[in-house]
Amino acid sequence: RYFNRPTGLEAHERVWLCCEGARERGEISLNGQSLASITTERGAEIDITELLALRNELAIEVSSAGANLPGGLTGEVWLE
Repeated sequence: RYFNRPTGLEAHERVWLCCEGARERGEISLNGQSLASITTERGAEIDITELLALRNELAIEVSSAGANLPGGLTGEVWLE
């Protein structure tokens, strides 16, 4: 997913990437830089303020336990 850097941020404000989790395992990257791993039990809250460009690419690669089991995210992904 592509998104733009939020506008109107003041020097003391931070931008957090939040992800609830993934079935099995997921890898989060922003603009090609690996940020965190997520699992069913553990999501992520990552301060991405210093990593933001004017235009950004968020990628979450999710692996599945097997061909017959569904993979994917278990909840929402958002910026705070």
